[in-house]
Order: sequence, then C-alpha cells, then structure tokens
Amino acid sequence: MNDNIVEVIPGIFGEIQPTGCIISTLSKNSRGYANKRLKIDGEWKTLTIHRLVLENSLGRPIRPEYFCCHSCDVRNCINPNHLWEGCRLENSQDRFRKGRIKDVGSTSAPQPKKELHRFPFVPGKICPSRKLKPEQVQQIRYLLSEGISKREIARTFAISRSQIILLGRGEIYRDIL
Repeated sequence: MNDNIVEVIPGIFGEIQPTGCIISTLSKNSRGYANKRLKIDGEWKTLTIHRLVLENSLGRPIRPEYFCCHSCDVRNCINPNHLWEGCRLENSQDRFRKGRIKDVGSTSAPQPKKELHRFPFVPGKICPSRKLKPEQVQQIRYLLSEGISKREIARTFAISRSQIILLGRGEIYRDIL
C-alpha cells in the first residue's frame, strides 16, 4: 500500500499531498466533490465524503441549511483540519476574502440556484438574486389583496407568476412588511 494513503474515517481513504490536503481516492461527482453511495435507513443515498468527514470530526450532523466548507479550497480534500461548518453567507465571505469572487453582492458572484428558499435567510442588500425593491413588494402585496390576477401582476413587474405566488404566501421577501 502507498505510504501516502491514510484512512481518514473508517472505510474512507485519501492520499496525503505536500500541501497538507488529503485527496479522496473515491470517484468525484460532476462538481468535483468525492462521493460514495451508502444505504441509510434502507435507502441508497449518494453522499459527499467531505460532509461525512466533517460530521465525523464534529461528532454530530452538519446543522440544517449549513455547508461543509474548505479552508484549502480543494473540493476533493477530505482533511478534517481543512473542513469547517458555515452558512451560505460565511462561505461567500470566505470566497471573497480569498479573491475567488469580486464582491459578496456583485453580479459577478455565482447566482443562487432556484432552491434558494432552502438556505438561511439573507437580507436583500447582499442577496444578488433580489429583483424587486421593497416598494415593489409592497405594491404587489396590495394588488394581491385587491384581487388583481397573479398573471397581470407578473406581467406588470416583469417577473414570473410563480414568484408572485411565493411572494403572496410569504415564502420570499419575508423581511419586507
């Protein structure tokens, strides 16, 4: 066996690099993270190895809506000393400090995916996906209360009908009263 190969947690091996990173020997997904299929509660699930390693290191699951972040910025690294638990904002701030994005609210930052509602609430000033100003949100809520059709409101504000529905339910823009 190669002297550089170590068992990070039971059954998970990695190769020690001169940088201190431990690179997983398992296959990577399309985003560059090492993953493994495991049977959990009778169901097969594909899990990223760095999350398993961090959870093992913490002695508990990663908190809901939090991420396993890399201090080394190597996606395939599974060195527990290079991994930390952080929210979406902390992860973005870390990328900004390291020069991997220009500004935490700039248009050059990677845009959030549609499942943004799964992540911790972030005020609009630093959320690049915000399209509506507070006044517009209040106008939309008023129009909804007056019985104006969602389709008509969506056309007026150049956003999708589903955004109007989510706004009306209070699932988005909940910080604006």
